[in-house]
Formats: sequence, C-alpha cells, structure tokens
Amino acid sequence: MFIQRRALWVFLGLLACDTSAEQRFVDPPIQLADGYLIHAVAGDPYVELGYYEEQLYRPLEVGGDCPVGYGLQGGTWTMPAVRTQGIGSPATIACDLVTSGGELLGKVTAKQQFYLATDGYLEIAFFPLPVTHEAPFEEQDITDLYGQEATIRCTVTDGEGRSESAVVQVVIAEA
Repeated sequence: MFIQRRALWVFLGLLACDTSAEQRFVDPPIQLADGYLIHAVAGDPYVELGYYEEQLYRPLEVGGDCPVGYGLQGGTWTMPAVRTQGIGSPATIACDLVTSGGELLGKVTAKQQFYLATDGYLEIAFFPLPVTHEAPFEEQDITDLYGQEATIRCTVTDGEGRSESAVVQVVIAEA
C-alpha cells in the first residue's frame, strides 16, 4: 500500500512539472576526422575560462574566485575549464597563474583532446594548473595566497596554427 501511494505521488509530481521550457539543440560548425578528432572548425578563434560548480559551468569574470584545492595525490591545484570556438582539436594549452606582485604560482603546457560540450563549445572541463610558491619556497603552505589578486592566462593553439588567449584577473580562494 505504501509503495502504491508513493508511486501515485511521484506520478502526480511529474504531471505538475513545467513542460513549457523550450529545449535548444546546438549543431556546432565542426568536422570530425577519423577517431572523432575535431580537425576543422568555423569562426574566429575564441577562448573562455571558467569553473564547473556542481556540474554547471560558470564563466570566470574579472575579480572572480580562482578556487585552489588539495589534489588527491598531493599538491595544490586550480582546475579551470578551458572552452574554445574556432580552434580545432587536439590543441596545445599553455596556462599560468601569476600574483599581482609578480610571483609565478603555476605554469603548465600540454597537448589535449577537447570534447564537444552541449552548447557547441569545445572544452576541457578540468585543466590541472599547479599552485605553489616560487623556488626556494615551493614547499611552503599556500594559505597565505587566499584573498590575493592574480592573473590566470591560457593560450590555446591547434595544429593548423589557430590560436587565442584568455586573460582574467582573479582572486585566489580556498576550494
């Protein structure tokens, strides 16, 4: 009896859901090569940085938080999403994080396979960028960085030479 009542409430709840929301499907201007590599794209090169919060993408804005957390296998990291349009995949991503005082906290360059997001961007949802003090202080705790202003810069370049950068002034925050 309890299960039947619960099923009735679930059914009534589904009927009450708002189904008037419009769905929008995006068909991005890309061409897939063998192995699903994206080798040709249309439009001007564009790069955007952001972060995922509970599976929702949030673009990084000037003065926004740059969350830094401890990695499962050690170290401290920020993991921005890198989104592109007009740049093919795979592509090389070069990112760095520098405080307003000029201290280089992290730098990494890697060739990555981008994936098609549901809104038509190509993206890396979590690009690992290490966050440490410069030598000889790289073993020191980074909690003194929380609240400091910094600049995160990422440049994306594909195999055909299309390239673009995103540069955002941020505030370092504990994740």
